[in-house]
Amino acid sequence: MEERVLLAIHGWSSPVLDAVFLFSHQLGTGPFGLVLVLTMVALWWRQGDRLEARLWGALGLSTYFLQLGLKHFIARPRPSLWEGPVQLHSFAMPSGHALAAATLYPLLARAVARRWPHFARPAYFAAVIIAFYIGFGRLY
Repeated sequence: MEERVLLAIHGWSSPVLDAVFLFSHQLGTGPFGLVLVLTMVALWWRQGDRLEARLWGALGLSTYFLQLGLKHFIARPRPSLWEGPVQLHSFAMPSGHALAAATLYPLLARAVARRWPHFARPAYFAAVIIAFYIGFGRLY
């Protein structure tokens, strides 16, 4: 079933969608996540909210090490049905991109909601959309 789903998704591939989902790939990379986490730690620390800064640091580190540990525990090879624009050489599951999206973007929405409460709903909605976007991009 997995192969059929992936091939069906790949059947829709195009240069435009390649670009769209290459961007989703970038939003879930380790370096992007690291910059986001360090930026938020520095911002919260500078504002004097040490607890929030520590939360960002702890979630950033735990997300990274959780996916790394689970990848080696599960040791599931990546499907290789076609050559894509991004070649990854780690195990497939869990997706570090999807795990980071499910952790960091809702936390970013929480930060927006704390700072600008009237933007709470759009921020949380955007976080869910971004998480799905990155997750679907892993399949694409």
